[in-house]
Amino acid sequence: MKHKTKKLCGGHNAQERRGQILVPLKVTRRRGESTPCNFPGCKYLDAPDGGGYCRHHWRQHELGQEMAPLKGTPNRGRKVLLRDEFGNKFCPLCEEWKPEAEFSRASASSDGFSHRCRRCHASAQKKAKYGIDIDAFEALLESQGGRCAICPVTVRADGFRLSIDHDHSCCPGTLSCGNCIRGLLCPDCNRGLGLFRDNIKLLKEAINYLERQPLQLA
Repeated sequence: MKHKTKKLCGGHNAQERRGQILVPLKVTRRRGESTPCNFPGCKYLDAPDGGGYCRHHWRQHELGQEMAPLKGTPNRGRKVLLRDEFGNKFCPLCEEWKPEAEFSRASASSDGFSHRCRRCHASAQKKAKYGIDIDAFEALLESQGGRCAICPVTVRADGFRLSIDHDHSCCPGTLSCGNCIRGLLCPDCNRGLGLFRDNIKLLKEAINYLERQPLQLA
């Protein structure tokens, strides 16, 4: 509906009242649809009716600026809605097309799936907490033969995972800088070292204790 005097729709009339430069309004699209920006190399897929440009390049044009590539990472550019000819979803982190089963459910997302695949999500979590990505974790796991660095317990198909152990004298607490990773441990071994507070002297005393003959009290 147009404004009676200015012949502007409600959205553009509100922009003018706020003293803003009039820009194309966000267009509501059906799931899976996209309108790529016409600027060469632009990865935005949400170009409104602004000469075929995304609103950022359209703004450059309206301000009389030389149109140039945008800095930074585009918003997910509604690329989360795209699917290839096989129904695969694009992960912007690893830049690969993967089946939807490789993505976790996310009710708040436009298509009901997380914007990054499970592997990239796990990699980001490990990087934030332990300072190593999923590739370094898998390389360490392979070097240990897929098992705990102390006992024979191995990774199982039922989702059992080994814990990342680090030197707490370097990084106290649960976070690690990534340079003090000691290995991968099963929950029992990891908990055991924690209860002994990584004290080598106490661990040696525990070994001596176990090797002693039982007391003859009877």
